[in-house]
Amino acid sequence: MKKHNSDKKEKTNNKNNKYSTINKMINKEQSLVNTINKLSIAETIKKLESATIPIKSYIENMNNLYNSLHENLKKFADIIKPITETVINFQINTTPYFKELGRALQKAKENPDSLINWIDYCKKLKEYIWVVPFDIKSEELKDILERVNSEEEFDKYMIKYFNNSKITKLCDNLLLMLPYKHKVTFRQITKSFFNKNYALCNLGITAIIDDLCTFFLKDKGCLKRKNLFLPIIEDVENTSNNNFEVIPLIIVNSHINTIYENVDFRKRISIPTHKKTRRSTNQHGKKFVNNKLDVIMLFNTIYYILIVINDFNKYKGKIIYVDNRRKMEMVNTFTRTQIPGFYIKKKYYRTKNNNK
Repeated sequence: MKKHNSDKKEKTNNKNNKYSTINKMINKEQSLVNTINKLSIAETIKKLESATIPIKSYIENMNNLYNSLHENLKKFADIIKPITETVINFQINTTPYFKELGRALQKAKENPDSLINWIDYCKKLKEYIWVVPFDIKSEELKDILERVNSEEEFDKYMIKYFNNSKITKLCDNLLLMLPYKHKVTFRQITKSFFNKNYALCNLGITAIIDDLCTFFLKDKGCLKRKNLFLPIIEDVENTSNNNFEVIPLIIVNSHINTIYENVDFRKRISIPTHKKTRRSTNQHGKKFVNNKLDVIMLFNTIYYILIVINDFNKYKGKIIYVDNRRKMEMVNTFTRTQIPGFYIKKKYYRTKNNNK
């Protein structure tokens, strides 16, 4: 029994010794942590104290910069004030002028024959593939163009406008105006039209247009027609004081460019516009257009070209195609030695070579 109690006591003492040892270890660890924490905080405070010197300096510099900027802004405000007052006074003084200009512009838009309206007609007629319709008044043209928004819509008005009596009047005028060599052909075209043979009319009229355009070309064998009237437009703009004089040339130039546009025969031919007539598809037999409206458009084109020929006949034979520039030029602008490659008749070359 005594032995049992002594063993128990010994075990208790051992256990207490262990707890005491653990407590000592914990106390040492805690003491070490506290020491580290104290050192870290002290070091951190020292670092912060050393860092406050440049921060304070930076803040002082910023304050100085702000004060300087504030002073400069005050000076700038004093400088800008009279400029602002001048601009305000200018707006007040010019307001009546701009109001008057606005009234004049509105008045010009209301006038069917004003230049601003004719510039608008040029743009829309180009889009709708027309020249100015035969015998139409400016008021009527303005009214139609304000009503429509597409080529097809405009064409519907043209079909109504060009009734049989109007077409007969147009054809009679054309027969009087055309050169003698085209009169027989044109009579047959007119008969074909009233017999509804529109494809034949298309072929005949495009051939006549082809020849009429050579009036302005020095080389009558030149096949180019794109921008044929552009050199004349540029010359008129540079020499004429009449702003309206160039309008017919702009209209006919845009129209001829569309009729003579290139068509790729290697692909399936598709003309995206409502009127399908194109010179290349007609003359090369690739696509024929048997449409009344297209023929009316071409009748109208002949008439307009004849008007331009009559009004600008001083440019007869004045245009050449400059091959290496791929553009039309006025014949007296360049010489053969300056720009080689434009079309000149073979007879000219023979004469030149014989004279050497």
